[in-house]
Amino acid sequence: MFRDLITQEVLEIIKQDWKHLVLVEIEGLKDPSASEGYARWRDLATSAMPCVRVKSPQTIEEPIKRKRVNNEEELRRQVEKLRIELSKSRKDKAILEEMMLKEDKKRTFLDEQIQSRDVRITKLELKLGEEKIAKERGEKELRGMSLDWMQSYSEPKAMKIDFNDCQVSAEYY
Repeated sequence: MFRDLITQEVLEIIKQDWKHLVLVEIEGLKDPSASEGYARWRDLATSAMPCVRVKSPQTIEEPIKRKRVNNEEELRRQVEKLRIELSKSRKDKAILEEMMLKEDKKRTFLDEQIQSRDVRITKLELKLGEEKIAKERGEKELRGMSLDWMQSYSEPKAMKIDFNDCQVSAEYY
């Protein structure tokens, strides 16, 4: 029920004190609140328990051996344990910080690579746009040239027809 070490030690002291019951008998003093059967019950209970009989509070036949809880020792143990845990935590923290620095360097390197690739992609897109424009201009010029060629090809025929018509008219006149 009690998991705290200090509480367990205090409970152990209480147990030891109950094992060494001290009865103090003062002659002539009778407790008016006790019933008549109490004395008999007490005598039976005390005979079952090891106890020290004392005639007066000043004289004790056997000294009680009590385990003293040395809170200072327990606190020192706890402080040492906490120091060890703190040392481990500091080492873990240093390792984590080192890992974070490495990861930050990796992240920075990858960000730089992404940016350089974005710049290259943007340049390629611009170049592709320029090439599309040049291709469209070339296609327009090609269409225009093919129209001119078709016109220039059909023009001599038309001129020949006109020339033939003129010749026929000249011969007629």
